[in-house]
Amino acid sequence: MHEIVTTVGPSSLDVETLTQMFYAGATDFRINLSHSSPESLTSYLDVLKGASVPFSLDTQGAQLRIEKIIGTNFLEEGSELNIFSVASDYDSPGIGINHSEFFTQIEVGDTLKIDFGGVVVSILNVDVSNCLARAKVLKSGNIVLNRAVDIQEKTIHLSYLTEFDEYAIGKFAASGLKSIYLSFASSRRDIQRLNALLDSCCLDEQLRPRIIAKIESRMGLLNLRDIASSVDGILIDRGDLSREISISRIPLATKAILEVCQNLSTPCYVATNILDSMMTSDLPSRAEISDLFNLFVSGSSGIVLAAEAAIGKNPVSSVQVVKHMSRVYESSADGTIGFITGKMLNSSLADPLLSWL
Repeated sequence: MHEIVTTVGPSSLDVETLTQMFYAGATDFRINLSHSSPESLTSYLDVLKGASVPFSLDTQGAQLRIEKIIGTNFLEEGSELNIFSVASDYDSPGIGINHSEFFTQIEVGDTLKIDFGGVVVSILNVDVSNCLARAKVLKSGNIVLNRAVDIQEKTIHLSYLTEFDEYAIGKFAASGLKSIYLSFASSRRDIQRLNALLDSCCLDEQLRPRIIAKIESRMGLLNLRDIASSVDGILIDRGDLSREISISRIPLATKAILEVCQNLSTPCYVATNILDSMMTSDLPSRAEISDLFNLFVSGSSGIVLAAEAAIGKNPVSSVQVVKHMSRVYESSADGTIGFITGKMLNSSLADPLLSWL
């Protein structure tokens, strides 16, 4: 049976909805630390424990993100912007970045893209000692908290965990976590360091969470076999991976990762744009249904619903659709599909989903 991993958020973070999602087929409820704070993390866990559902942490990892905005959220083309470390005491207008090592690796002339290129800036000068940089806005737009920042045509080396990641893992790893989803895993060394951290905070082996490595970078792809042989599972993040390789290569990369994981008997999950249309619509698109079925055919062990479950209109129905397509695939594989109705495949389905599927 395929797993269904869901991300918790405003649309799903209440006991009733979580319970409905669980009985619809969700097998894991993931807290995204990139969209959390120490305060919200505690409240999330209280609700998840109250619903008695399995829960996990998804780390921020080695990804530059905006964690603080001082002043305006709109950046005008031609204006200048201060970029600072959130670990500093800087308090003038600008944006705060989560990884301070960023400032030792950028140079004048580097181009930064914020949130898939919505805003583009060019570095004018860098003050390494104060973890501060100044940039000129080349493309205007709004900036939003927790959005990713990419350096065009340049790779920088960031810590595999942020301070918040380490805090969350240290505090909650032994409290019943099912999994830790390690974002931007780039090498076997990252897995070894996370295991060492878990050694120090999970003295009871039965409480030790699984490690699921997220493949979403070139380095992760290059070291895939080493990573996949060192973890309990792999998650393909098609969205962040498309920052590193062209979108036309994502299907090829997905297929290749699934094949490697099958050869190693490592479970592999696929995320990003699974049921985007159900963010606002009651029904999935034909293309989404085909994508789901083909992912199962290709050997996916499970599906990850991110925004669909966290901020979408239909978190419960989204889980029902994935569960239904999993059963369609399994019935097609054993030759019984021609004798089974939609209602027999999934008794929880009701119209309009039942008629559509």
